[in-house]
Amino acid sequence: MMKKTSKEPTKSDKRRIRARVKVAGRIVVLVILVVVGALTSWALSLALVIAMNARVLWEAAFGRLPLQVDRDSFVGPITHEYTSSDKKLNMDLYYPAKSRATNGERYPLVLFTHGGGWIGGSRKQTRNVSWCELLASRGVAVASIDYRLAFTSEISDIMGDYSNALEFLRNNASSLKIDTDRVVLMGLSAGGHLSLLFACRNSFENNVNAMKGIRGVVAWYAPCDLMDIWSEDNESLFARIGSTLAVGGPPSQREEDYRKHSPINWVSGRMVPTFLVHGAKDQVVPIVSSLKMYRKLKQEGVQVHLKIEVEGRHGFEIERKSSRTIKYIEQTVAFIKRQFIQRLRGEE
Repeated sequence: MMKKTSKEPTKSDKRRIRARVKVAGRIVVLVILVVVGALTSWALSLALVIAMNARVLWEAAFGRLPLQVDRDSFVGPITHEYTSSDKKLNMDLYYPAKSRATNGERYPLVLFTHGGGWIGGSRKQTRNVSWCELLASRGVAVASIDYRLAFTSEISDIMGDYSNALEFLRNNASSLKIDTDRVVLMGLSAGGHLSLLFACRNSFENNVNAMKGIRGVVAWYAPCDLMDIWSEDNESLFARIGSTLAVGGPPSQREEDYRKHSPINWVSGRMVPTFLVHGAKDQVVPIVSSLKMYRKLKQEGVQVHLKIEVEGRHGFEIERKSSRTIKYIEQTVAFIKRQFIQRLRGEE
């Protein structure tokens, strides 16, 4: 009688087992963090999350772009206060050093939004400041905004801050010397999500007033589909906690809200030109999010570009100093300026 031999697990079986073990481990850690927060202090729970993501957060706080910017090539930051839901928030404006005020010409504007998983980040972080300085040195004005964070507010509130910041800029365009008929929205990570969500939803709904003057969107490593944060391949507890607080719960409880706040579900043929950048080794926001967004925009006939850094992790423009990284930064600047030039040609 022949003995039955056990079947050797295949490579795909082993990958699935490892993925399940990782998911189980992340769930255990998440439960521990929730219990610690509930029984002791949410501040302690947040401190543990920060400690677990120390490398990414350190680079976000203190890293700079791999491009030198002459301090004499820009002016700023100049801080302005705007109001959203009776809360005072700030934004910093940066300008090219060469003034256009003498001939009455206004600067085209980049509305820049920081990342931080909706629960952290600031316009004052070195990463964000270095982006603003670079853009201003290349001839455009930049408004870098702060917004309420998800410890006390959900995405709908944060989007209200975003809209109010843009309204403040429009209402004060003359005194701020900015051309609000030439605006590009730009954001990193969660800030890229906010920029895409604003443009996708308002263009889908054909909200002409909201989209007035917006010529394009730039999003670096943004979660275009919030459900991707919860995929088996994603290892970031930070992203899951951030999305849970921002949406008001995990997808198992708030799936409809996750879909409602995902830019990919609002894509239409009216969407403005879009520039996406992502690292292939991103373990915070899976690259599949930008890949799906790129394909969806292409299907709708929208002008879209996707640049992939094959060795890039989350926030790779700070971590990596490669020629390819520099090329993608320069291509971002070129895309932005191209949208402004095309607008002027359209008026001729």
